Amino acid sequence: MRKKLKRIVLICLLVATCCCLGACEFFNLDVLTCDHQYVDKHPYYKIVTEPTETTAGLAVYTCTECGYLKVDVLPATGETPPPVDPPVDPPVDPPANPQVTLVFVSNGQTVETQQFDGTLAPPTVENGNMLFEGWFLDENYTTPLVGSNLEGLDGTFYVYAKWAEPPVDPTDTLVANFVDRNLSTDNENVTFATTGTVFGYEPTLGVQFSQLFGDVELTSHQTFDGVNAVRVVVSTSCTQGMEVFVSVGGMSFVCLDSNIDSQAENLELVFVGAMPTNGQVVVTMSPNSYNKNMYISLVEINPEGAVLPTPNNVMPTQNYNALTFDNSDLQYQMENFVGGTYEGGYIGLPSTGTYNALVVPVQFSGYVYTQSQLNNLEIAFNGTEQQTGWNSVATYYKTSSYGKLNLSFDIAPVHTAKYSHTHYKYSNDGAEDILLEVLSALNSSVNFQNYDSNNDGMIDAVYLIYSAPVDYDDEYSNYWAYVTTTMTNKTYDNLYPYYYLFAGYDFVLEDIDAPNTVERYGILDGLKVNASTFIHETGHLLGLDDYYDYNPNQGSDEGLGTADMMDSTVGDHSAYSKIMLGWIEPTIVTSTQTFEIGNLGETGQCLLVPLNFNNSYFSEYLLVDLYSATGLNQLHSNVENSFLYDGAKFGVRIYHVTNWLSNPYSDDYYSFTDYNNSVSKFALIKLVEADGTTNYSDSWYDGYGYAMADDLWQKGDNLLASFNTYSRNDGKVVNFNIIVNNATSQSASITVWFAN
Repeated sequence: MRKKLKRIVLICLLVATCCCLGACEFFNLDVLTCDHQYVDKHPYYKIVTEPTETTAGLAVYTCTECGYLKVDVLPATGETPPPVDPPVDPPVDPPANPQVTLVFVSNGQTVETQQFDGTLAPPTVENGNMLFEGWFLDENYTTPLVGSNLEGLDGTFYVYAKWAEPPVDPTDTLVANFVDRNLSTDNENVTFATTGTVFGYEPTLGVQFSQLFGDVELTSHQTFDGVNAVRVVVSTSCTQGMEVFVSVGGMSFVCLDSNIDSQAENLELVFVGAMPTNGQVVVTMSPNSYNKNMYISLVEINPEGAVLPTPNNVMPTQNYNALTFDNSDLQYQMENFVGGTYEGGYIGLPSTGTYNALVVPVQFSGYVYTQSQLNNLEIAFNGTEQQTGWNSVATYYKTSSYGKLNLSFDIAPVHTAKYSHTHYKYSNDGAEDILLEVLSALNSSVNFQNYDSNNDGMIDAVYLIYSAPVDYDDEYSNYWAYVTTTMTNKTYDNLYPYYYLFAGYDFVLEDIDAPNTVERYGILDGLKVNASTFIHETGHLLGLDDYYDYNPNQGSDEGLGTADMMDSTVGDHSAYSKIMLGWIEPTIVTSTQTFEIGNLGETGQCLLVPLNFNNSYFSEYLLVDLYSATGLNQLHSNVENSFLYDGAKFGVRIYHVTNWLSNPYSDDYYSFTDYNNSVSKFALIKLVEADGTTNYSDSWYDGYGYAMADDLWQKGDNLLASFNTYSRNDGKVVNFNIIVNNATSQSASITVWFAN
């Protein structure tokens, strides 16, 4: 009530004032106005004087925020309200001219300060023999000093000189002696930084590091070109010694004596590269114990005399002529060989084509085939991957040959042998007697002409699968698995029998994932019917040798370490076997190149690097391919203690092949090639082991020599880092290196580098 009375009083006073001063004077009363926005005039809006046609009126109301009175002039009804001028912003003074000050800094010191007036004039600076690479507006050298980068700036800015090490002459022999604990050297062109903690300096031993803190790595500040070798002088006071490693540009260099197994003082070690290499030099000292100290006193780049082998010891350049290259395979050579002249010979199963082969189940009294067993034989030879849990003979060879060999097997009616199984067990002709029995029995019901697919007048092959138990531990028994030939002069449908296979049904049950398994090497998950032995023996019918060692105390004692179908009946065939059977053609390499290859099982790609080459596959060479634990390798790689590189998933393989063909069938092993993996001086095919070891015996009988994961070559590995002087059979050192740039299960990048 009090506020309302106050407003009434004020209105009365205002009316009185208006009457006295007039409308125009009242309009200028500032004391009754405020700066608030008057959006809603209700409820205290009051027209004091109504406007007329010629006279303005007045209205008043109270500000609801501050209580001030607001006065409105109501224009005369016959006039247009006077225009209101828009507000005018006060004038703003223009900004002052920008002032940019540049402070030039080189090597941590201020060189010069300049006022930038639109023209850049940086000072000229020097820093010893360092190379000047320009001025930059940041310490990370990302923003160069140019006029456009200064536009719109105002203030003081630091400008930094960028310096780089000068290039080192690759022909120089550079020696650096360490002179204090700060890793200072007496040669400014060879200096080092370290990841380790320096514990002191001994004038006679060099920079000291405690072995308690593990590996010490020294990395050169400089990048060197064309490094062939590195010499270091090191010492250790530990009785267990230490190891020393050297790399250049990430490439390992090799020293045959880098493992120091005792105390040593000022020991010189020379590390040789596989080829001239560019990059920083890294020296790593690795203690063999945590006691005492390691020292390094000297590093020398390209020491005199430490180079790749001299020309007199290096193999000559090999010649490959694609136009005259003899790409004939093993079967061609066998077909065209008789008695030392190329006038015609015989093979077993052709290695390419589509045809049928004959399988005959043979049973004995007391060992009669059941229908279930016969069903398993059908699956072992003709079944699908789903039926076998892996592969049948037919599916295996279709896959391994990339579709070039398509076999179908006719399972003949069961033949019952004339005598008990013991009658044939130790007879020299026991298996052949059974063969001739079978052929005579089938002569009236089987057209043998269906089994001469190459029309050479011979039955391609006969598979005899006997029901008697396999004699795993009796080396004199005939009841094992093997391929041999008969020299009978009998014919069947005008065809001579020649090659035949003799193997037991028990092999079907080996290592299958079932209660009735015959466990030999470990249960294979998911395997229902095992065709591995029949697949291996089919390799012989195609002309391939065994790659395991029958005589571990004779010959080279080298081979594949069980990791092959023609060795321990595991996995896929090797690149060598596939070349010999005409399934793949390698890329022959005689000049420096980098190659991308896929895994052998899927692509059939591989490299051939000649060693002692006669422009054919029957000479001495290296084969390089990519192994993957997929496809035909998958089943056998997934078992504990796998014969396939102990279960390794992938890696590059290098094989050394020696298969000269000058005197076929001339040794006790009856090899068609001059060399084999049992009795010859050099192995027919051996795995070049990435771990640098050599001369392991590839035999089941001696209990060692299995191929392991570290026998496969991985990213960063190279031949001459593992074998500093890898050589041909004649002792000539190779004139190339093989470098694995990268490797996965699907592809590998491989460089073959040849010395000029």
